[in-house]
Amino acid sequence: MLAGLVLAAALAPGAPGAPSDRPAVVSYDVVESTRTVTPAGERNGGVTGSIRVAGPRARWDLPHGTFPRSTASVVIADGPLVTLLDPKERLAASATPDDFVALFRGRPATEGSAAAALKDLSVKVVPDGKGRLFEGRPTSRFRLEAKWTVVLSTTGRVSRIATDVTGTIETLDEPAARSPFDAPGRLLPARGEAAEALDAELAKLPGLPVTAVFDVASKVTSEQPGMPSGNQPLRPPPESHETVTRRLSNLSVRPGSAADGGMFEIPDGFHSRGLDRIVPGDPP
Repeated sequence: MLAGLVLAAALAPGAPGAPSDRPAVVSYDVVESTRTVTPAGERNGGVTGSIRVAGPRARWDLPHGTFPRSTASVVIADGPLVTLLDPKERLAASATPDDFVALFRGRPATEGSAAAALKDLSVKVVPDGKGRLFEGRPTSRFRLEAKWTVVLSTTGRVSRIATDVTGTIETLDEPAARSPFDAPGRLLPARGEAAEALDAELAKLPGLPVTAVFDVASKVTSEQPGMPSGNQPLRPPPESHETVTRRLSNLSVRPGSAADGGMFEIPDGFHSRGLDRIVPGDPP
């Protein structure tokens, strides 16, 4: 409640020490984790850091480790402009919002001998009542249900990858705190039209997502037209299961000040380089 009152005061026209053109600064900690179980074994990953937001600008710092597929541990967004920073090598690289999302989702594979088609796409986000209190403040709960099938056709073989996503998101009525880094869809393994549908539906969420938990199940089946069935029992199709979580904490709000601009700028002594220096190899 106190944070909400501070934010209201900071945004009020003529508030002392908070000119109308100087937005409040909102900060919070974030933990993202992914646990994937496949026939090849279990894999765990994630990032932990802090985000600061002031109007259209935002900064995400990782005190340990780097963002996936990169050597960057800091990312700054200023409207549609994104900058990745590698403090160890003192490098800065300009990027787009799509470049940043690709660090988590990966990029679509280049077209090869397989023809891909998307089938049975369905994505919906529906209200699901009240959520749990977040640091003493009420939240709203939403449920995500999505599924799609990718059909890959090559000479003599057709493979189908069916994906089913279920999840819950709890949002806080703190719109000034939301940044480009808070779109939960980037954590889900979707590509192309499926990713576009997910992002469009999740963009309708009101306020700031403070908790998100997703369960992703994928099943792969293959068939070879004309292949005799024989008497051998069929193997069960390979399956993978992924649990994705994102949780915020320590939300605070303060009036903006003239000194805040520096946190959203490239520090002195950094050298601008191409994106491939910070995102080496960028596998599809």
